[in-house]
Amino acid sequence: MRKLPLVLCAGVVLLSAGWRLPQGQQGTKRPVSIHFKCETGGGATVTINPWRRQLGARTDSIQWTLVTPGPGDSAPDSVLIAPKSVNQWPFTSGFPISVKTSKPGVAQGIQATVPAGTYKYSVTGICKFPGMAPDTVVIDPDMIIPT
Repeated sequence: MRKLPLVLCAGVVLLSAGWRLPQGQQGTKRPVSIHFKCETGGGATVTINPWRRQLGARTDSIQWTLVTPGPGDSAPDSVLIAPKSVNQWPFTSGFPISVKTSKPGVAQGIQATVPAGTYKYSVTGICKFPGMAPDTVVIDPDMIIPT
């Protein structure tokens, strides 16, 4: 029996209105680690830490890192980060953002015109198993961007 793709919903970005980006100021890279293990026979185990990423300022960026599983474990070579709704992406950096085990993915640049609110995103990986169809796994963690 083929397992269905795992789908969890909760991805959020929270912004506040009326804030302007200081010219020339660089923010902090806020890390998010993605541990993604494809299970033998189908399905996956995925851990995203932190589940809710809060930025300290609009000049901050989010840096996703795909963590290599243990020896002998199977995992996708990359995952994609994308908004749940294409018109709900608060960053000036485009999407989807590719995150590879060899290269983190970064989202940055929140314009002052972006309204306060909640912005959802997803992490998508594809598990490949011998003799089985690829299994697309979608996870929806949270991003919180403050004032």
